[in-house]
Amino acid sequence: MAVLLKDKRLIIAVVTVVVIILIGMLSGVIAHDEGLIPFGPDQVSKEAIPYSVPGTSEMSDGGSLRKHILGTDQLGRDVMSRLIHGISIAMKVGILSSMISLIIALLLGGLSGYLGDRTHKMNLLQLFLLILGALLIYYYASELAFFENDRGEYVKSYTTYGIILGLGLLVLTYISRLNLISGLKEFWVPWDTIVVKLLEVFRSIPRLFLLLAIFSIITVPSVASVIWVIGFIRWPNLTRIIRAEIMAQKQDNYVKNAEILGLSSMTIFLRHVLPNVYRPIIVLTALNMGTAILIESSLSFLHIGLPIGEVSWGRMLSDARQYIPAWWLAIGPGILIFITILCFNTIGDRLSYHFKVNKQGL
Repeated sequence: MAVLLKDKRLIIAVVTVVVIILIGMLSGVIAHDEGLIPFGPDQVSKEAIPYSVPGTSEMSDGGSLRKHILGTDQLGRDVMSRLIHGISIAMKVGILSSMISLIIALLLGGLSGYLGDRTHKMNLLQLFLLILGALLIYYYASELAFFENDRGEYVKSYTTYGIILGLGLLVLTYISRLNLISGLKEFWVPWDTIVVKLLEVFRSIPRLFLLLAIFSIITVPSVASVIWVIGFIRWPNLTRIIRAEIMAQKQDNYVKNAEILGLSSMTIFLRHVLPNVYRPIIVLTALNMGTAILIESSLSFLHIGLPIGEVSWGRMLSDARQYIPAWWLAIGPGILIFITILCFNTIGDRLSYHFKVNKQGL
C-alpha cells in the first residue's frame, strides 16, 4: 500500500477519476437553473442563438447575466451543462457493466479453473432439475421485470431482471449439490470444456456485430440495457485470465492441504483460492471500465442503445458532425472521453506494474 501511495501517476489518475465521479454525482446541483452552471442539460436558451460561441452571455428572467462558458449546440442548449450531466451515464456504464462482466467471469472462471472436468459429479435427476429450474427462473425473471411506467407503457427493468437471475443462480448451485435419490448413475460434468468452448465461440464473433445484433432485438432503449449488454460482451477475456490464475493457485500445496483436511470445494474456493487472485481481477476490471466507456460512447455516436432524451458524450460528438465550424461541440466531449479512458488505463497499467500482472492478450 505504501508503494502505491508513492506512485504519482497512479494517485493523479485515481484523484482525477474520483473528481469526475463526484462532479457527475452532483450534476443536478452544479448544472441547473440556480446552480454554478445556470442551465439545465435540456434547457433551450431564450436569447442565445444555436451554435453560439463559447463565452456568449444572455439575460435570465430575473435580470442577471448568464454566460455559456462552452457555447451552445444546434438547439441552443448549454454545452457545459450537457458535458457535466453526461458524466453520470459514462460512469454508470463503465463501472456497472464492468461489475457485471466480473461476476460472469468469476462464475465461469471458477467453474472452469477450479472444478475442471473431473471434480463435479451429477446424476440425471439433478440435470433435469437444473434445466427445469433454469427455464422457470428465466420465465419469472422475464415476467416480473416488466412494469408500467408513468406514460402507461410496459417496459422491462433490467435491474430487476438481473437480481432475479442472480438469486436463481444461487438456487441452481444448491440444486446441483442436492442428491434426492441415492444410487442413480452419476457422470462427470466437464465444466472446463464447456467454458473453453464458450470462450472460443464468443471470441470468434466480432464485437460490433454482436452489439448490433443484440440491440436490434431490444425494442425499448434504456441505460440499463446498455449496461447489461456491454457487461455481457466483456466477460471472455476476463474469464480466460481468471481461469488461468485459479488453475495455477489450485496446484499450490495450501489447496491440497485443505482438501486433505476435508474442506468442501466451495469453502476452499471462496476462502483460499479467490482471495489469492484479487490482483489480476482489480487490474483487469480497471481496464474494462475504460473500455466500457469507449464502447458506450461509440454506440451513442451511432445513436444506438440510449433513449433519445439521455445526455451522452458520444451523442454530443455525433451532433458536432452536423456543423463542423462549431468546434466547441466536439472539443469538450472528446477531451473528457480521452481523459477518463486515459485515467482508467493508467490505473490498470500502474497496478499491473506493482502487482506484477501480465496484461498480454487483453
